[in-house]
Amino acid sequence: MLPIAVERLSRDPLLAATFYPGDLLRAVLRIPEAYWVQDAGLLERLRSIVESVDEVPSEIESEVHHFRGET
Repeated sequence: MLPIAVERLSRDPLLAATFYPGDLLRAVLRIPEAYWVQDAGLLERLRSIVESVDEVPSEIESEVHHFRGET
């Protein structure tokens, strides 16, 4: 499922999957770091996606800043 989610995010980083713009990105950013060790390629794609987001909705602001190392 995660590769599919990242693929969809690559087309629309702030995709509203259920509740609000960016909720899918928020869910992906909450995946434990231990997973990403196993899939560095997917992590790089996710980093690129996150960096492409200029205006971060307030609902996902803390997750994006944490992922970017801005906390």
